[in-house]
Amino acid sequence: MSPSPLGRLPDKTWESIFRELPAHDVHNLQFVCRTFHDIIKNSQELKYLIALSCEGMVDTNISDLPFSDRLDRLHERRAAWDNLNWKLLPTDPTPFNELQAYDLLGDLFVMLQDRDIFAIRLPSKTNPSRQVLSSQLDISALKFVLDPTQDVIIFLVWEITPERQYTLHVRSLTSTQRHPDAHTPTLSVPCEIPRRTTLLQINGDQVGFLHNNTPTGELHIWNWKTGERLVDKSFSDDLPMDFTFLDSESFAVVFPVGQGCGCIKIFTLTSPTSVAILLFPQITEPIYDSPLQRFQGEQGFRLLHVSLETPGFLGNHLPNRIFTTARNLRVHTLTLYYVQRMPTPLAHRFLMFVLNDALIPFTKRSSESKLVIPWEEWGPQNTRIIEYPKHFEGHNYSYGSRVLLPTYGWVRKLELFDFNYHRPPDPESESNLIIRRHSQPTTISIPQLFERDVVTALPYFSWTKPLPRDLWDRDVSFMIDEDRVVGVLNGDTGYSLFTFAM
Repeated sequence: MSPSPLGRLPDKTWESIFRELPAHDVHNLQFVCRTFHDIIKNSQELKYLIALSCEGMVDTNISDLPFSDRLDRLHERRAAWDNLNWKLLPTDPTPFNELQAYDLLGDLFVMLQDRDIFAIRLPSKTNPSRQVLSSQLDISALKFVLDPTQDVIIFLVWEITPERQYTLHVRSLTSTQRHPDAHTPTLSVPCEIPRRTTLLQINGDQVGFLHNNTPTGELHIWNWKTGERLVDKSFSDDLPMDFTFLDSESFAVVFPVGQGCGCIKIFTLTSPTSVAILLFPQITEPIYDSPLQRFQGEQGFRLLHVSLETPGFLGNHLPNRIFTTARNLRVHTLTLYYVQRMPTPLAHRFLMFVLNDALIPFTKRSSESKLVIPWEEWGPQNTRIIEYPKHFEGHNYSYGSRVLLPTYGWVRKLELFDFNYHRPPDPESESNLIIRRHSQPTTISIPQLFERDVVTALPYFSWTKPLPRDLWDRDVSFMIDEDRVVGVLNGDTGYSLFTFAM
């Protein structure tokens, strides 16, 4: 038999072909034969593309650095995260004794107190921190959401004249005046009384606003550039507690009571109703000793509260970045808080982690597909649930596939979870910390709370590092972005920041 003509192709031709393939396929080709292995091993570009894919990153196509240098930068970044051995960099002081709202996105930390707004460009390995905004607004805002890559910040204001309503003011981040791309400067929702919960999220040219007050809630989504209202949804049968965009065409809303156990409802912008309802684990039905107990309904556990932490969306790449986190690599962190009032007051708090990629397929199902998905059919393989009894206030504690959480004990630590589990070992990055691989299922067995043992198996890595001793007893909340860990310290004289960066 004559040899295949493919075997006579020059290595450069094979390299050109491999360059057009998805990176994970190129990674697998290394194990097909020695020829392919050597071609890939000797190509800095192919090795860089494979490493990018394994790290969940994408090239921004703005750098003319050789691929070998880009690969070195990528290895340095991974080593910094694997060791959490970053430099403490000085950060400009904040001017506020109180903080009404704050946000961290795209190396920008923004603080709001009534009409005063203040922003700091956080320090990096090569650049010091610098103040980029200190201004007094002409509106009294409750909170805000921002995207520095589009120079947009959207303020939420409760107004009583000319009528009672919530108003979203679309402003430029640099000038705090009307954004030049906004066809209309404000977006409004009639509302007779201020709501207990208000939530904002921005995703490209879309902005979402959820507000609720027992027992109802509403969700509104606009295109902030054109002013077009894309979604105007009222929930009268259940109380929505949080929401997130999944992509530019779909979003998810979480409920504590839906179907008797709580759920995630998946919607698309074009669907008037949910396209999928993902149930949480079933709660054990209480046993009543008398008709009076059944009437009072206080027996047994119920899901009192559910919240959702999602990494912020950036509409464009940040400037001067060689590579950045892929938009589809995101982990959602849900906090589930169960309480029992009788016969003995008890409470359990859990964190549930689920990848965005696990939710997206539910947005593309046909109309004939089953609407309600029991926990056993979606949860065990797509989530990881851990009990986390300590309540902590905070947000922006996740970015991409990573989640940063404080631990509480005699020695206070930070624990980092990374749900990009399928990355191969990096011989260029050796950690001084013990990185634990969690590939075996976790079982939560609480018969009084759950009908069945709750088994979850989403794999992840985790590692911990002690905090500096002088922070053990301080009121500190932590956040992360792509390149740093940021601490917000509530001290005796006000709020201050400290930054650990590569």
